[in-house]
Amino acid sequence: MTRILLLTDFSENATQAIHYAFALWSGQPCEFYVLNVQKSSDFTTDDLLTAKPHESIFASIIADNKAALDTYIKGLEQFITDEDFKLIPKVDYDVFTDSVNQVIAGNAIDYVVLGTNGASDAKEVIFGSNALQVIRNVACPTLIVPEGFNYRPLAEVLYTQTEQFNPDAEQLKPLVQLLADRSSRVHLLAIHTPDSSDLKQLEETLAALAEDPFGVLETEAVVETLEGLPVPQAVNAYEQLNEVDLHVFVVQKESFLKRFLFGSDTGQISHKTRVPLLVLHQE
Repeated sequence: MTRILLLTDFSENATQAIHYAFALWSGQPCEFYVLNVQKSSDFTTDDLLTAKPHESIFASIIADNKAALDTYIKGLEQFITDEDFKLIPKVDYDVFTDSVNQVIAGNAIDYVVLGTNGASDAKEVIFGSNALQVIRNVACPTLIVPEGFNYRPLAEVLYTQTEQFNPDAEQLKPLVQLLADRSSRVHLLAIHTPDSSDLKQLEETLAALAEDPFGVLETEAVVETLEGLPVPQAVNAYEQLNEVDLHVFVVQKESFLKRFLFGSDTGQISHKTRVPLLVLHQE
């Protein structure tokens, strides 16, 4: 049984990401926890629960959101009548990522799925603030679905690495499970930047990984190399030249995350994703 946390603000982007998740895990028994978080500004959930003057306000907020979520789930259920899926509503009034982490810890969640909520430009979508918060503060494998992206089989999967480290089986387990029983080809892309490790060592690491790609025997792997480009531009260039259905990377440390997502020290987001992005984390 796979347990997946679906994040929704009832927007079109969030709903589209949920439908993508339904298609991705079609034919498999799954529990989908559908979470809607009402943001809190000055109070956390505990503050509201312990402060008597606010008890009725909190109860009202939760009741309204729960009713809206129940209606939302009923609308989703009509699309999964032939699936072995269970939809479980979750409502909270708290800091966004705190709520996400609480549901993950309390329900043994395997994956988090959410849509982007940034400005769109043709087929590219800038990461929205919620997606960035989850990448930074939630260690669970996270699947981010771009606005306007419709599901297609995972025929071509891009795995990007810029640092010299050997991802272990536990880190790659979510990807292994996702690719099991799929006829996928994995593109192992080594991106060499001025501050990354020796290119030859990086290529050797990915070549070793390609010998038994993620332990999924039916999965073919090819190793590619790009040099002289910043990470976001390198990924964008590769995705334009190759048909890719999913992009995967392991967040090893903050410096890599910053290079991947940001184009300047001001924190302005420059990376755009054309395809769903699976973010894995190194312990």
